[in-house]
Amino acid sequence: IYKCGSFNLHHKFELDGSAVSLLLQSKDVFLIASHMKGTQIYSTDGQLKCSPRAPGLAHPRFLRRGNINLAPDVLAFINRTKPQEVVLLDTETGKPFAEPYRHPINVVHVSLNQDGTASSRKMLLIDANRD
Repeated sequence: IYKCGSFNLHHKFELDGSAVSLLLQSKDVFLIASHMKGTQIYSTDGQLKCSPRAPGLAHPRFLRRGNINLAPDVLAFINRTKPQEVVLLDTETGKPFAEPYRHPINVVHVSLNQDGTASSRKMLLIDANRD
């Protein structure tokens, strides 16, 4: 992790030889997905916050921008086995933040706003009809 304006090494992570398949950053947290360690959420000072365990996160190679999104307090991702469902997890604990959202048709893109508090968090979806 580098601090903008001062590109001296700030934090370093050992990934144990595992290639990172996805990196997402939010205001206060970031997510690293790798084949060896799975999905992990860290604070911006490099402390592990949680390693969320959910069926859609079991295979990081399937995670891509658009089917997963990160806000300071919520991780949202499209459930691979039920693509009409968006799972919401708490970034502190890795446990459900709310009941999964169920859309009438398959969801192809999910996004979260980055400002505000958990109670005012907004989620944007694009479904298979592209509306």
